[in-house]
Order: sequence, then structure tokens, then C-alpha cells
Amino acid sequence: MAPMSSKKGGSRLLSVLAGAGLLAAAIFVPLRTCESCHGIAGVKIGEVVDLRCRACGGKGKQTLLDIGLATVRK
Repeated sequence: MAPMSSKKGGSRLLSVLAGAGLLAAAIFVPLRTCESCHGIAGVKIGEVVDLRCRACGGKGKQTLLDIGLATVRK
């Protein structure tokens, strides 16, 4: 077997790192805010006072993962 060239190994590493970066961005980086609360989200104090947004469930910001999960759950 011929040894792998460093050029080929470097491009594979670069593509793996790029894929990991895109996955992390999809999970952790908010892309848009809720259309109802515009990212404010609100607060909940005990069981009596619940001022959270009903549309986003109090999160206020949505990631690609949140949008995908909401689409699947419909």
C-alpha cells in the first residue's frame, strides 16, 4: 500500500473540521428570534406568574436544531 500523501490528509482534516463547525453552529448559534416576542422570551415565577412567550416557549431565540425539531413535531 502506498502511504497517504500529506496533501490528501490535510484536506480530509479540513473538511472534518468544517463539518464539525457547521454542526456546532446549527446547534448553538441562534439564527432568528421568535416572531411574537422578538427574542425577549419573558419570565416564569413559580406556578402563578408565567409571562413567557407562548409561541417560542420562553426561549426567545431559535437555532437550526430548534426549527428542525419544531417542524418534525408538527
